[in-house]
Amino acid sequence: MGRTGRPRLTMHVVRRAAQLSIVVASLVTGYRFMAGLSLTSIERYCPMGGLATSYSLASEGQFSCATGEMNFAMLLALVLLAVVARKAFCSWLCPVGTVSEILGMAGAWLSGRSRSSRGGAGCLSCYEPPRKVDRWLRLARFVVLAVILGATFRTAELVFRPFCPYYVMFSFHGHDVQVWSYYLLGIFIVGVVAIPLIWCRYLCPLGGAMWPFSRFGLLRVRRSEALCTNCRQCDRVCGHSIEVSTAGDVRSGECTMCLECVSACPASGALTLAVPRSRRALHWLVVPLVVLSAVAFGYAGGNLFALPSFARDYSPLSEATKPAEVRFVVRGVRCVDTAKLAASVFEGVPGVVSFVAYASRGEVVVTYDAGRTDIGRLVKRLQGPVYMEASGEFVFRVFHVLSVDGVEVAPSNKVSEQGNGGKQ
Repeated sequence: MGRTGRPRLTMHVVRRAAQLSIVVASLVTGYRFMAGLSLTSIERYCPMGGLATSYSLASEGQFSCATGEMNFAMLLALVLLAVVARKAFCSWLCPVGTVSEILGMAGAWLSGRSRSSRGGAGCLSCYEPPRKVDRWLRLARFVVLAVILGATFRTAELVFRPFCPYYVMFSFHGHDVQVWSYYLLGIFIVGVVAIPLIWCRYLCPLGGAMWPFSRFGLLRVRRSEALCTNCRQCDRVCGHSIEVSTAGDVRSGECTMCLECVSACPASGALTLAVPRSRRALHWLVVPLVVLSAVAFGYAGGNLFALPSFARDYSPLSEATKPAEVRFVVRGVRCVDTAKLAASVFEGVPGVVSFVAYASRGEVVVTYDAGRTDIGRLVKRLQGPVYMEASGEFVFRVFHVLSVDGVEVAPSNKVSEQGNGGKQ
């Protein structure tokens, strides 16, 4: 990494910039969604959503709750990232990991531990559990993962929302967040101040799901025994308690490729980034480039295919039918249940043939008989009062049409009743 220290500093700055960018993006996305300024929820890009919807996708061919194509694409990207760069997602992208590191460093500073270390991710929290206890505690995340997936597969709901630090912190009191969710968040904050990355190590279900893939990750930190001074600085800065100082190649499935051990090593060349069967050291920029490539792959993949969250047929097409199709973007359609509710407004409406919803994008596609109805009537029906079976009452302003076939609806919400406005 060089004797001047500049590459080390640059690596640390780049990682921190990447982490903080994701935190800011999550805050902005969460606020805009809850303020009604955007239809994009913070859940849309979460890989855990892809895992949660996998059963519904495999068994029914559609997404569950508020999940969608982007969640599944990001999950696939995360698996590929783990195979190449282990758990780099945790230390370069995950906002919960970033908050955990920052709070942990605050705890270490308060306890005086930071004065005995050289900074970075290593000054993490006040107390390090004994290694044997640490190994047993790591099994808890697999239990959490099994419970979440079991409950989600059974109910087709994102039951983890009120417990998830990511959702509670960045959703601005989003759907399903309870008062007690903030008490749990307080426990999380105290926990990461006291024990290094307590959530990431012991409770994170996504970390548990990634472990089998990251265990065989291609990239690894390599230690040169000839150059190593046995100062153990690398051990002290490792947030996941990996004994880097005794390893040849760090093959642990817990390694997050934060490269803080490489940055903190005082012996030039003692720790390097490498791949199996190669003696040549790789530049540290390989890791952020791989992470960026995974994000780009996931984002592009999420826009390449479309599968519905919910679909309903009302009446079959006949020879006299003039089939037309219209695509609405609707505020209020955000999950399977709200999609079902939107579909209910077209029950028994003359001329409506079918309804398909893509909840994660707030999109609704309605096929209709252009000889019997038109777009204006469909919009009025969708934005009209909705009957709520639970209360037995009609509720107004449940849904609001934002655009029709890509054209933004005027603030007056008036749509011209021009007959065949759909796609022929």
